[in-house]
Amino acid sequence: MPQRRSTTEILKKRARPTEGISARLILKYSLLAAAIFILSGALTSAIIYFYLSKDLPKISSLTEYHPSI
Repeated sequence: MPQRRSTTEILKKRARPTEGISARLILKYSLLAAAIFILSGALTSAIIYFYLSKDLPKISSLTEYHPSI
């Protein structure tokens, strides 16, 4: 018959380790946040570029431009 363990022994075994926040975890989430910010900035820049560029004239039309003096 297996030996019975006390409730405190079982709870200690199930409990998560009480270690502090590791530098590896901080680095992991910092890099994840930086990647999200970079991707959202690039996406926002692309959206603004395409939104503003649709109203611009073609470059070939600029060679025919003669301003009034």
